Amino acid sequence: MNARGAMEIILGLLAREAGLIDDRMLVALVVMALVTSMLSGPMMERMLVALVVMALVTSMLSGPMMERMLARRKPARFVRFLRDRGFFVLDSDNDPVQAVETVVGGLCTAIGSPPEILLEAIRRRERLTGDDLAPGVRLAHGRLPGIPAPLVGLALCPEGFRSTGVPEKVRAVVVVLTPQDKEVEQIEILTDLARTFLDPKLRRLLLACASALEMRALLRSAQSESPS
Repeated sequence: MNARGAMEIILGLLAREAGLIDDRMLVALVVMALVTSMLSGPMMERMLVALVVMALVTSMLSGPMMERMLARRKPARFVRFLRDRGFFVLDSDNDPVQAVETVVGGLCTAIGSPPEILLEAIRRRERLTGDDLAPGVRLAHGRLPGIPAPLVGLALCPEGFRSTGVPEKVRAVVVVLTPQDKEVEQIEILTDLARTFLDPKLRRLLLACASALEMRALLRSAQSESPS
């Protein structure tokens, strides 16, 4: 595990859906992922405070939040929150950081906030370049107080974004911003993104989309054909 536990939570949920682990193991993985995140960086210098936080997180996860996450019948789909103004097809002169900034610039028009606030929320959560979500796909996400609903945006580059020292070219950058108090919804959206882009055939079709409208139609068609 790394110091950011979001991807571990996503993988745990996918493993639970596949029947590889049970609910008790998922709870243990979520607790471990969140506690690991909280103990990274400056928190290591304040170990006594970190222990108190760990106890509070464990208590929180054993209560209503975990019950809602495990019992929810219709998890949030990222396509529902995909914004037209946050969808871009860019050329290979851009790098992944510039792609994140471009998407954020489009999303900020939807909520009337300056892009600096959205970028700072992403920096607090992850490094600005994001994490690898799937082969050729980067994820940058954060939580933002004051927004009524999640925001999802994408930047695609069929030829691959400009980068150095990366074995596989990044062809898509996904930006997810969720309300500060919607932990379960954020995890559901990230899980849906991982499930979607880890499908090689679907990923190839998504990377060829020219608009948010085309991507929505493709995803809804794929979801209607899915047995789940």
